[in-house]
Amino acid sequence: GVAKEIVDSALVFDNGEVASGLSGNDDAVQCLRAAIAEVLTKGSDSVVGEGIPWVSSVKATTYADPDEGDQDSKVAFSISMTGIDAQTVLDDLTKAAVETTNMMAQLNSCDPSWPYGDPDAEQTRHVLETQTFQRAGVASVGAVISSALVFDGFGARNFNADSVAVLRFKDVVADILSASPLQIDNIVAEEYINNPSAMVRFDVAVHAWPIGSAILETKEAVAQELKDALVDGQVDAALLLHAPDCDCVLAVGVLNVDASSAKIDEITMEGSHGITSPPVACTDCDDDEDDLGAGARIAIALAAVFCFLGGALASFLY
Repeated sequence: GVAKEIVDSALVFDNGEVASGLSGNDDAVQCLRAAIAEVLTKGSDSVVGEGIPWVSSVKATTYADPDEGDQDSKVAFSISMTGIDAQTVLDDLTKAAVETTNMMAQLNSCDPSWPYGDPDAEQTRHVLETQTFQRAGVASVGAVISSALVFDGFGARNFNADSVAVLRFKDVVADILSASPLQIDNIVAEEYINNPSAMVRFDVAVHAWPIGSAILETKEAVAQELKDALVDGQVDAALLLHAPDCDCVLAVGVLNVDASSAKIDEITMEGSHGITSPPVACTDCDDDEDDLGAGARIAIALAAVFCFLGGALASFLY
């Protein structure tokens, strides 16, 4: 990727007018870009223009207001500037759009002025806190790193059939890496050599990170963070927080530290470990892990064929 100093963030506006009309209104887009740049703290770089925030990648979508039950508009955007940091962006936008009316004043000062509604202060506060991310320095948008952890105590079929276990595992990995759960995806277990045991593979999106997190943008950095967590108690602490009361197979799992360390070294890589197959119903997960019925074998075979055909079709089309 190209070296960047970028923060991604978003604002929420009342009703759905912005979502439906912004993309076709160049004046409104330019007005919003100028208003956001105006309320942000400027940089101190000596090179002309380097200390001025540049707002780009403006995209409006519908946003369901959970409190009012109606439809608002969320506008996501990227801000680039030398020395930019996500915490300052969060503070500046919170002050301008949530705590004061400065953002709306800037929008109204455009010529022509902003044609849509005011920011929704309460929903904007929530979105700012959860969707303000520091972009990695060199990782391209959409970049992922793949790795894995190994557990004894449950098999791969049991884990893959347990949606709660998959979600809790996502929380565990996010805690270990100081990432957002939104960054963790494509979780799937494979049988490991012990019985029962499983190697749980996952992808980490590394192009943007939450405020205060160490930005891990290479496979070496992700691997080292995972290996450090195996021995400094971070994995155990994350499992203790998310697993014991989950009523899922992760609650009976025991981290295999040596096997996890070996697998992290062996398979951590740039890019996804592969798209997960369509889910296959686990009808006999309480039975012996190696005792697959004929129906299950057929279902798994069909899922593999569909996954292969889907990948081949996608390659042909794109």
